[in-house]
Amino acid sequence: MASLLFIGYDVHSKAISLDTFDRNSNTHSHQTKINNDPRLIWKYAKKIESEVDPGTKLVFDYEAGCLGFSFYERITKMGFECHIMAPTTIRLAQTDRVRKTDRRDAKSLAEALAYDTYRSVYVPTQEDQEVRSFLYNGHFYRLTKDQPTYETQFLPDGTEAHYFLEEYLMNSKTGKFDNEKLIDVFADLDDVIENCSIQGIKFKDVIISPQVNLEGVD
Repeated sequence: MASLLFIGYDVHSKAISLDTFDRNSNTHSHQTKINNDPRLIWKYAKKIESEVDPGTKLVFDYEAGCLGFSFYERITKMGFECHIMAPTTIRLAQTDRVRKTDRRDAKSLAEALAYDTYRSVYVPTQEDQEVRSFLYNGHFYRLTKDQPTYETQFLPDGTEAHYFLEEYLMNSKTGKFDNEKLIDVFADLDDVIENCSIQGIKFKDVIISPQVNLEGVD
């Protein structure tokens, strides 16, 4: 069975703190801070691979935050396994709670991953992200990007909206869903996944529900 090394990284917009944990020896190594650059993450991983036994598997993790799923996508595209942790579920040592630093956070994340003392955040699949039209509980919905029929709209914080959720109402005369109604607007897909609700249910739960009929991409 291949050995595992668990890599926790504390992510900020400009810098990343990394820590590698070996559960078998209960040791930490390769603790460093790098610029937020995918090339440096790749270099970090390759350096570790060059120093360990062939077949050793590197598993990455980070805490869910404002950067959304972008780091998950970067890491998985490099060919590594990655997990996103729900912040409130990560078990930390008391000293780490009192004396929080980026380095301690990276260390704690690596250990939480190794000992499975956390809960993962749901990561939408490519199919989830490409959903455009779907039926749910007898209602027809459509998610469109940069809909040209609407004037430029903005979210309360001033961010420009790029995704539009519409509900199509059935025309009693034709029996077709052809009366559209704009329900909500969103900045990007992360915003849709995290903040969109349909009939009181989170979008990410709706699209994996057995009650939903996916119509696909328009």
